[in-house]
Amino acid sequence: MNENVPKLKDCVYIQEFDTSNKNKTFVLVCENKRWQITDYLYHIINLIDGKRTIENIAKELSVILGRNVDEKEVSEVFEKFLIKRGILEGTHDTVKKKKSSAYLWMKIPLIKSENIEKFRFLSNLFNREVVIPFIIIGVLVIAYSIIYLNNKGINLYSIITMNNLDYISPLIIVYISTIFHELGHSSACMHYNIKPGDIGFAFYFTYPCFYADVSKVWHLKRTQRAVVDIGGVYFQFVFYVLMCLIGMIIDNISLILGALLGILFFVGTFNPFIKMDGYWMLSDLMGIPNLHDATKKFLSLRIRNIFGINTEKEDVFIRDIKEKEKRFFIIYVLASIIFMTSFTFGIANVSMMTIAKLYNVINAIDAIDMNVKNIFYTFINNVALVVTTILLIRIIFTTSKALIQGIFSLVNDIKKSVRRSNIEY
Repeated sequence: MNENVPKLKDCVYIQEFDTSNKNKTFVLVCENKRWQITDYLYHIINLIDGKRTIENIAKELSVILGRNVDEKEVSEVFEKFLIKRGILEGTHDTVKKKKSSAYLWMKIPLIKSENIEKFRFLSNLFNREVVIPFIIIGVLVIAYSIIYLNNKGINLYSIITMNNLDYISPLIIVYISTIFHELGHSSACMHYNIKPGDIGFAFYFTYPCFYADVSKVWHLKRTQRAVVDIGGVYFQFVFYVLMCLIGMIIDNISLILGALLGILFFVGTFNPFIKMDGYWMLSDLMGIPNLHDATKKFLSLRIRNIFGINTEKEDVFIRDIKEKEKRFFIIYVLASIIFMTSFTFGIANVSMMTIAKLYNVINAIDAIDMNVKNIFYTFINNVALVVTTILLIRIIFTTSKALIQGIFSLVNDIKKSVRRSNIEY
């Protein structure tokens, strides 16, 4: 690469990114890697044509921005961003890659993208003339299936509490429906002419699950991205409505129970504080790419302000959000604090209650020999110990890491603030 006449790699392109930022934001794409960039960097990249020197780029950028931009300023952008990330010809990405997400790990692709595209016809289910009538009909079918079960002596309370019912077959149906859930995300992508990614298997924290790669939807509008986020739940809804219909036609209670149980389960995916469909939908609708990171950054800024640390540059993140979205974001931050506090204490309480309930169930079965019961107790205790240990290790590690990083960052900011004060006085 000629350092004076830079040239972009052929794979590089930029797409506008619909966010809540007052200024235009963009997504820079290079070799399946993506970065959210500002209009400042957008203008610099647009001026790189393989003919302009860095000096020429600086001069033309000065005209575009309406202020003086010297060659040194542009060179720093090249060194700190474009060269390190391998955006220019003759360079390669030297930025240390982040570790895979802490909440979704050990990804194993199962269905390749090209095979998913064979089901493109399913994307027609997202047409407006199909969605609205189907949801109305689906709600009526599910309501009637509840009445159908009630006539069989199974009321809604017993379904919710899972009392005196055989749930092995229904739970299998629920788990099968998760495949349709991921196919729903992929079909929503195809509805907007986006090539879907792979569908695979992974672990969500310590639970096995399926996932769909929808990382190519960033250039869609916020509402369109939200449709992709909710597409999985919509397809599960379609699946459960069909199970209810088939169950009533062939008089199979397990199919109907599986559908109703699945509906109860996917309601939980709308929780906006856990990284599931509801969280990503809210994140896209608000136009804030990662609500968790934004929340942490916001709280960090507020803490630093308490210590009197100058956060003017970092606080741009908050100032640049549009007023309507900013109000919703503040509400979200407060609700997140309440939820996480309640969740931390609640999960320990529920875990103990669940184990106690298992003990009571075993004790209630008189036909089981005492030795067999002791084996059950030992097994339950060991499983609970292993799961609790794994969760505690993950929680302690991630929390400690974040806390240590936060302390070091805070100390460094205090040092910088003190140096600035010494210079001023």
